[in-house]
Amino acid sequence: MKSYGIVRIYGVDCDQVANSLPSAINNGQKLIVGLYDMTAIQNGVQKIAHAVNEYANSKLGSIILITVGNEFVNIQKYTVSAMVDALNWARGNLTNVHYTSPVGIADTVPAVIDNPAL
Repeated sequence: MKSYGIVRIYGVDCDQVANSLPSAINNGQKLIVGLYDMTAIQNGVQKIAHAVNEYANSKLGSIILITVGNEFVNIQKYTVSAMVDALNWARGNLTNVHYTSPVGIADTVPAVIDNPAL
């Protein structure tokens, strides 16, 4: 919808970035892109880079934030250490494709308060 300035997508599977990015650009919107599948972060980074090259003329400004995971510490699916490692890996590899906007972990406020490393 055009009335939303920022749209969040939770994953990159099923061509979510490729399907969302052109619409967001056409509507003057920005995306928050989630790397939900912790076992496929490398593939996710590649999908983001491909979609940006294909649909945004390599302009990464259409994506204002990339999140890693989604409340995985809160539900005790992954440890804080595993999440921080995944974040650092994703951040480093996103830098390699010239992404300079923030990369963070998506978790609940209580999980972040209880785990300052997040």
